[in-house]
Amino acid sequence: MAFASISANQEKSLVDAVIAGSYTLLLGAGASHDSSNALGRLPLGSTLLKELAQLTGAPEDSSLQRVFKLLSPDQIEEHVTRRLSNSKPGATALGISSFNWRQIFTFNIDDSLEAAYIENKRQKLHPIHFADPFESFQTSADLPLIYLHGTVKNPEKGYVFSRDQYIKIIKAQNPWMVFLSAALRSEPVIISGASMDEVDLEYYLAFRDEVSVRDDVPPSVYVSSDDGVITRSLCKEHGLIHFKGYSADFIQYLKTKIPAPPLIEDRIPAGIREILPAVVDRTAAMQFDADFELVPRLPSLETGSNKFYYGSPPTWPDLAAQLDIPRHEVAPIVAEVSGAPQGREIIVILGGTGTGKTAILRRVAYSLASFGQAHVLWASELGRMSKSTASTLDAIDGSVVLVVDNFADHAQSIADLLSRAERDDLTIIGGERSYRRHYIDRTFGSKGYTTVEIDPLRNIDVERLVQKLSDRMLVGSHLALKGDRSFFGSLRSDPVAVATCRILNDFRPLSKIITGLINSATSEQLEAFLSVAVCAHCFKGGVRLSILSTTADSETLRTLLSSAAGLSLRYVDPGKNYVTVENSTIADEILFALTRTNPSALLRAFVGIANAVAPFVNRSAIRARSPEARLAGRLFDFDDVVEKFLGDLAPDFYESTKEAWRWNSRYWEQTALLRLSQSERVSGESQSELLGESLQNARYSVAIEEHPFGLTTLGKVLMYLQSIYSGDRVYFEEGYECLLKAISLEDKLGRVTIHPYVTLIIGCNSFLDRGGRLTAVEAHNVRRICDQAMRRWPAEIELSDACKRIMGAT
Repeated sequence: MAFASISANQEKSLVDAVIAGSYTLLLGAGASHDSSNALGRLPLGSTLLKELAQLTGAPEDSSLQRVFKLLSPDQIEEHVTRRLSNSKPGATALGISSFNWRQIFTFNIDDSLEAAYIENKRQKLHPIHFADPFESFQTSADLPLIYLHGTVKNPEKGYVFSRDQYIKIIKAQNPWMVFLSAALRSEPVIISGASMDEVDLEYYLAFRDEVSVRDDVPPSVYVSSDDGVITRSLCKEHGLIHFKGYSADFIQYLKTKIPAPPLIEDRIPAGIREILPAVVDRTAAMQFDADFELVPRLPSLETGSNKFYYGSPPTWPDLAAQLDIPRHEVAPIVAEVSGAPQGREIIVILGGTGTGKTAILRRVAYSLASFGQAHVLWASELGRMSKSTASTLDAIDGSVVLVVDNFADHAQSIADLLSRAERDDLTIIGGERSYRRHYIDRTFGSKGYTTVEIDPLRNIDVERLVQKLSDRMLVGSHLALKGDRSFFGSLRSDPVAVATCRILNDFRPLSKIITGLINSATSEQLEAFLSVAVCAHCFKGGVRLSILSTTADSETLRTLLSSAAGLSLRYVDPGKNYVTVENSTIADEILFALTRTNPSALLRAFVGIANAVAPFVNRSAIRARSPEARLAGRLFDFDDVVEKFLGDLAPDFYESTKEAWRWNSRYWEQTALLRLSQSERVSGESQSELLGESLQNARYSVAIEEHPFGLTTLGKVLMYLQSIYSGDRVYFEEGYECLLKAISLEDKLGRVTIHPYVTLIIGCNSFLDRGGRLTAVEAHNVRRICDQAMRRWPAEIELSDACKRIMGAT
């Protein structure tokens, strides 16, 4: 048995990807047929159909779906559930469990694979019924096994044998089925033991064709002993390489090529492995590796990648090659951190879009690593910082510096980490856009960390930048190459990313460059780029490629990722699962430009991404801080994102996403803020109606989930209402209770943020200013809250003044 046709490069890519655990498996009955139980070998679909047809008296040429409908509950229990339970894994199932996989989808309902993974614990198997909520696993130590037709382990959740049932589930946007459909478009998959003429496989393969097949990922494989003209035609149509043989034959082929598959943990980079002591278990080590990259100490290099000059973050080799220009902000930070240990310290580099925060942050990290005085760890854009991170950090011998770009996204994780970790020699250096500082303040208070503001480019910086680009023959102006300095003055007012872009484009004004990029793109390219630009603005990790592929065609994405278009995308992670924009500064400028010229295109991008990501976000994903959950959290943020880009179209965005997101408390919390904002611009009956909607939505958010954020928003709305209606005590009392509960819940969670304190204290002052009076119990509690606030955030002058006013009045 062998491949019908495979090149040497394709075969090498396949074998390497199996070793790396990059493949998704999609299994049919043939993969279980050599497993058995007390009743004999597990049946193929045709055998099971014959057994059930004899039982019910149905014609044997009936479909399995129709015969299954005839079964009583007791018959299902005896002739389906028991018939396929308590399996002893055969060679195929055991062979599958001896390799590493990304995830496994199966049309089978038997438990042979679960039995195999009890014997072989290479990966921790997570059996998932198709009706279960979507779950995202951070490391390949965890292997999801998704039962698309149900499982004998959970018969109460139901089986899918009926074609009608299956179609209903598909139409209901089942998250696991959406996930598989999306993965088939863009990820390497091995289909084994399933017939091409099965309705469900036909459905999934309809999302994949020759055009959608990516050249930059390993080949996808269809394993089947059938070598007829139809199989060959379908393999060609769907871009699959045909392995002629049974599932067991393919597993044997893999064993021949990979006789000793490496363990998952063997793929942890040597640097991370070396700093982790033996007491750190495998799971914690892999989670730590997923969260952090050890910044290397490299020799000086002569060359680096031009991608840095076109907007990509500098790689460590780029920094070793000195591609970046010296920035005066770097030295003081390096000197402070590399000096005598000062205990715990948080330093945050703040600057506008394109000012070079990431390059400065990475240069700081690289310089500190070069000194060798501490282990310098760069936080992954997709990292989650799990509960085990604190204990792993405590176990590391020697000082540790954590470097975290897009610090606001990680602020709560950092706060949790600091509350759990015991070590004192821990320095955290972050980078963030200035306008997001209030997110950091909400967690740490404005004086809970040290800030370093990025200054505008100096003359010497501009000269160095032009020289760097000239050395690499990237300057677009012949006048600059001749030493003409007339352009230099105009660059001083630009952020470094903008200045670089202008130098590369003949020193043209940025507005003309942006207009040129927009006009040069096809409508499909622009729509796809906008979707990713919106995601990148909300979450540095970008968006999962398989999700993006549901909103954009494969040819367009291939063009944007190949840099063949002016608008370019790049992969975020080595596995090429997530993509973001090549140049975040240009992307943001395009978004802002379209707020004026084509707001409807922005609205489509917002709505498209929100609805595409919806199946992948649920309460467990939110608790696990999955990339999709973090993206959605920012995407719906009214104050910081939606209003800024959509303006008067903001109501249309929330209305267009209502059906997919109405289950989500944050959705209603943000619509409450939308209505509150709208109410401030009108008066009379219109204002009353909007305030009523705001209150209703805020209450509904809390009814869905009693979360501190939702309670704080409800408290904010109620406090606003009491101020509008001259200190109305009913509104005040409810707002006061909500905010007290928000503070109490945060205390229990170990997550103290400043926002509910500020809302309560300002609300109380407003109530008192309007003639309201606090009861003895209210006064006692408010004074206690004020005392806590002044102790926790002593440098917050306005908050302290507000607290003193209350304490003086009560």
